[in-house]
Amino acid sequence: MPRSTASPRHLRLRVHGRLARFLSPARRGGDVEIPIDGTHGVKDPIESIGIPHVEVAAVEVDGERRPLAHRVHGGETVDVYPVERQSIDLPPRFVLDAHLGRLARYLRLAGIDTAYSALARDDVLREAAQAGRRVLLTRDVALLKRGDVDDAAFVYAVAPVEQFAEICARFGLDRSFAPFTRCARCNGRLEPVDAAGVADDVPTRVLQAVERFSRCTECGQVYWPGTHESRLRARLALAGVHLP
Repeated sequence: MPRSTASPRHLRLRVHGRLARFLSPARRGGDVEIPIDGTHGVKDPIESIGIPHVEVAAVEVDGERRPLAHRVHGGETVDVYPVERQSIDLPPRFVLDAHLGRLARYLRLAGIDTAYSALARDDVLREAAQAGRRVLLTRDVALLKRGDVDDAAFVYAVAPVEQFAEICARFGLDRSFAPFTRCARCNGRLEPVDAAGVADDVPTRVLQAVERFSRCTECGQVYWPGTHESRLRARLALAGVHLP
């Protein structure tokens, strides 16, 4: 067992991989030593330096794998490792916070069940995740640190297309792609409809040029194939995601 070099009432944390993103700039690039009182599990000091527990894949205390509830007394060295890939029930279901609207649109266009509202508060998101058995996606670190938030993930990327590629890789979403089967506006299912059924909802020039239409079963939005589909596929391909 490696011998710890932290002082008796301090904990030495070694943060690995992309978890360094959560540290203040002054703490990046080396070990982090913080005081502890010996009454808490290792989860508390990890979150005290900014790392939400849902982003921690594994913890080693003095070289031995331990759960986040493991109590530390001081003098230990703790290695903290990030989640890289995450298992998820099929079909996947997500709920996104108000700042991830473009990501929600991409997920829905790929056929992934995605709840989203630009007006949703934190308590509503939490309840929606629990009630609907959805994975909560957010860039709000404070929300991820809540004790009643477990099935959740931080979105590291900033650009929406890169966010989509990140989430696809993390959860293996390529197994569940069903492009253009959900409404990008409300997440409802799309069903085929003939031209006569949409004659009052689309421009005449579209009726004359297009044969296949679909309508959202929830909000009634009408969709048809167009150049937007090829542009979307090309944009996602640049990020490494290829829709079937």
